[in-house]
Amino acid sequence: MVELRTSGALEFGTALAAGTLVKTGAGVATLAAAQTHDGLTDIRAGTLAVSAANQLSARSEHRVAAGAVLSLGGFDQKVGHLRNDGLVNFVALGKTLTVASLSGTGAYAMDVNLATKETDRLVITGSATGSHTLQLTPIGGAPVNGDSFSLELVSIGSGDATFTAAPVDYGMDSYALQQGTADDPLTPSIQNWYFGRTAQSRAADAILLTAGVLSTDWHYSLDSLRLRMGELRGASAGAVPGNVWVRASAYHLSAGGSQLGAAFEQDTYAVTAGGDRSFALESGRLLVGGFIAMGRSERDHDHRGESSAGSIGAGVYATWLHHAGWYADLIARADRYDNELTARSDDGQVTRADYGSQAQGLSLEWGRRLRARGAFWFEPSAQAAVAWLNGESYETVNPLHRMTVRIGGATAAQYRLQLRAGADLGAWQPYMKMGEVKSDTRGGVVHADGREFDPNFDGWRFETGAGVSYLIDPQS
Repeated sequence: MVELRTSGALEFGTALAAGTLVKTGAGVATLAAAQTHDGLTDIRAGTLAVSAANQLSARSEHRVAAGAVLSLGGFDQKVGHLRNDGLVNFVALGKTLTVASLSGTGAYAMDVNLATKETDRLVITGSATGSHTLQLTPIGGAPVNGDSFSLELVSIGSGDATFTAAPVDYGMDSYALQQGTADDPLTPSIQNWYFGRTAQSRAADAILLTAGVLSTDWHYSLDSLRLRMGELRGASAGAVPGNVWVRASAYHLSAGGSQLGAAFEQDTYAVTAGGDRSFALESGRLLVGGFIAMGRSERDHDHRGESSAGSIGAGVYATWLHHAGWYADLIARADRYDNELTARSDDGQVTRADYGSQAQGLSLEWGRRLRARGAFWFEPSAQAAVAWLNGESYETVNPLHRMTVRIGGATAAQYRLQLRAGADLGAWQPYMKMGEVKSDTRGGVVHADGREFDPNFDGWRFETGAGVSYLIDPQS
């Protein structure tokens, strides 16, 4: 038996033809000659490294204890049976470790290059058992076509071994290790484990959600003005000549997983201040006013990320009130947004970005307030609103891969049919509402990583709510 005991660095230049080779101590022992012995190679502690190809004995059983390391030094190697409960480090890209059989519960540090489709490989010609972990490090760029991409990392002859690895995010895609299936041409062998695209990356979730939700936030921001106009309609004719006002609002948005990727939760807070003046008309009255607004949205993405948007805006509004209850509301508004996003992937990458964007638009609502028996009233209405979102470009910050993101300009329309009902109980005015909303976006395509993405929340949604207003002073 030859024991290599070291707490520092040791070079072993003897070609062992028989017997057992044992590595002990916390240091690194490096082989300087090819080994041909058929006895055990037992790495009990520290690191056993090689300095050339095929220096490990192909006739020897190799054991790597928990906490110990077998370093392949960036060279191809062949061994007999491998019992790995520690770490096998491939060191360099494109190397192959071939073993006669495999057991244990260890880890393998391997490199993958997604652009050149090069990878380290573990090949077991015989039986493989145990549960093994691949520690994958991506290098190089992204593949040209991630959807038709797979790399074979592990191949076994037989056995029930399992191999797992944390997903690796690169650019807009997430790649993961998966066992082959006969019905998938990209992963055709059940005896192999492949590395390929499985989902959208965390960075992509944050980028697309931040861009896609902007039009929704702009349309929701009109609610403070719509509520102000509703108050004016609730006042008796001539009772409110116009005034200054302030309104604070908050809402929570919970979105399930969609074509944009992960689900997310959003909390939005805003304050709006304005002033208006009433003008008497033969048919009723006209109120015109202006406002300024500030708000902030905080989003928690379902897949370990967050984004936020601070906004400041201003605009004008007008409402026409007919003596018979008919009304028309017009709003013109422009906003500036400061967006920030952070995405954290399972492999430890953090992607960050911040950029500004602008939106401006118009809203027209028309309807009629009808009086029912007693103090009750109901108000059917229809609204059409359109926002023009300016295009923006920015770069993400990521130590592995920086992306240039370009967001195209968009036109986001919203149509709402709504019914409000309530009661005038003196100072108290309870109400409830329900509505059907249709969103329709043109443009807004996101260009990133050489591809195009369509980040919108178009479709139908149903809204319902209830509230109460309290009139402190009928003159204000």
